[in-house]
Amino acid sequence: MPANVGVRLRRRAGSLLVFPQRIDGGGDIQTRPPFELPRVFGGMIERAGGVTRCFWRRQHRSIGFLLYLNLENRMWLDCPPPQFCAPADVRLNATFGTFDRPPDTHRLAGSIRSLPNHTSEQAMLALPPLDGLHLVFDPCRAWLAFSAFLCMEGRLEPIVADAVVLDESNELLDALGDRIWVADQL
Repeated sequence: MPANVGVRLRRRAGSLLVFPQRIDGGGDIQTRPPFELPRVFGGMIERAGGVTRCFWRRQHRSIGFLLYLNLENRMWLDCPPPQFCAPADVRLNATFGTFDRPPDTHRLAGSIRSLPNHTSEQAMLALPPLDGLHLVFDPCRAWLAFSAFLCMEGRLEPIVADAVVLDESNELLDALGDRIWVADQL
């Protein structure tokens, strides 16, 4: 069984709600109310894209991470489990074997993986059937060439990246506001 089995995602009134599951996979945690699916920080996505491309350049193999949600602060954590890496596939050991597992306050809520030169359909076939957010990077394309998918009740659907990514660049740009003057011509 994967470490800290997971979450269930449900749509309610236009929102995506996360229902945390018991650590043994035996149903909803009754003491933790559902919450809205948080966005992933853009910095985490940029780092994951960089790692998948670098690994591809060095090994010509795909690589994967598991995405966990911290139930206390509702932040994402990307964890690299032990894995076998082939050119177009990865086999993740979601039990983490003898390696450190994510803390008990975290729940498995998705994955990140690379898949070279993929179509959306190929990416969907390569994803694990667990509720959550799944990101698939193409290590052969541009820096941030990735596709995002949601899995709910065993069904995968593509989702636009803007719906799941929190771009910290907006805050950085706002901090530069008094140093930048916009002109139509110079």
